[in-house]
Amino acid sequence: MVNYTQEIYRKLLDSASFPGKLNNIDNINIENNTKLSNGAIGIAITLLDQEVTFYVENHTQEDIKNIRALTMSNQADYKRSDYLFLDTNSEIDILEVRIGSFEYPDESATIIHQVNDLSIDYQTKYIKLDLSGPGIKSKNSLYLDGIKKEFLERLSTINKDYPIGVDLILVDKNGELAFIPRSSKLSWEVL
Repeated sequence: MVNYTQEIYRKLLDSASFPGKLNNIDNINIENNTKLSNGAIGIAITLLDQEVTFYVENHTQEDIKNIRALTMSNQADYKRSDYLFLDTNSEIDILEVRIGSFEYPDESATIIHQVNDLSIDYQTKYIKLDLSGPGIKSKNSLYLDGIKKEFLERLSTINKDYPIGVDLILVDKNGELAFIPRSSKLSWEVL
């Protein structure tokens, strides 16, 4: 398990360094008894510990019990949580999550949003997300299926006053992940 979490951590750092770059983490070697995708549970095992809190959208008590057993982390309300695991086409109002302060920007939440599919190749009926900012030469594009444009609008709103805001990790059902730091500027169109 240690080798697996180290591999995920390296891939998260790589994706954070190059926003919009896809990395695959779907080689999980544990039994996943939660509603989270294999990629999302891998991220949970890598990032959560007894010092942080988490929230899982539309969870069952069995989900929470299993995540706590794997990570020793505690569940909290999404408004106070360190890590939020959101469903495909999430209904959570992210305007209410922790965004830190100018004195303590590190006190913000990180959102792990499960999506149906992530791609760097053109896809119709997807949202085309264009990224610019640190770590990006000019512009990177991602094609997303399973995220609402309202979510992206709210994300842009809470990330407008960098360094406050939230970091976003997208993970699809095939274990593809992309990291979108709060410093990235976003624009999008529905194809």
